Amino acid sequence: PICLAILPSILPRSLFAADSLTAFHAQLTPVAVKNVTIEGGFWGPRVETNRTATLWAVYAQLEKSSRETGLKRRQATGDTNSPELLWCYGTPKWIEAAAYSLMTHPDEHLDKVLDSVIETIVTTQQAPDGYMDYNFPKPEDRWINMMNGHPLYRAGHLLEAGVAYYEATGKRRLLDADCRFADLMDSVFGPEEGKKHICDGHPEIELALVKLYQADRKSVV
Repeated sequence: PICLAILPSILPRSLFAADSLTAFHAQLTPVAVKNVTIEGGFWGPRVETNRTATLWAVYAQLEKSSRETGLKRRQATGDTNSPELLWCYGTPKWIEAAAYSLMTHPDEHLDKVLDSVIETIVTTQQAPDGYMDYNFPKPEDRWINMMNGHPLYRAGHLLEAGVAYYEATGKRRLLDADCRFADLMDSVFGPEEGKKHICDGHPEIELALVKLYQADRKSVV
């Protein structure tokens, strides 16, 4: 409220012309990442370093924790105390970062690696009903310890990864899996009788669901 109160004193006088009310409430349209190019200056070299070095350095570290064998073993045993734990947490964020890079710098090799990673996640982690959690794959462990286990936090990162890759490439493999997962979560959580009336202990799923809706409104209610 205080910030809103001082707005008139700091905004340019041009905003308070005859049509100021219309201008003040005008809807802003965000610019898509793929339509923004950063060159030179402070950020240009750092974006290039991220694209050519950092993304691959992070991927190498994720690979050290045995990506495919680790995910398949976790799916089969439900063992969460394993070396692959950080891989499972970090991979969706790596997918998202790599997808953002592809939006402005097409890279056939990176695209193929992303396809492989996404295929591993979907084929080894998604249950028939859409559930997809690499930390707690067993049905009896679903949605446990909501405040500290953060299952919806992890789900949100998967959703953001799927949206970013879809927007970068048009490929729906992870996005379609995300839509199924979102439908399942909608059937589990909510104010209706019989659903879970609890939220995650860590924010993330909220903005992820908004992004999923914006990316694919036909599939997401």
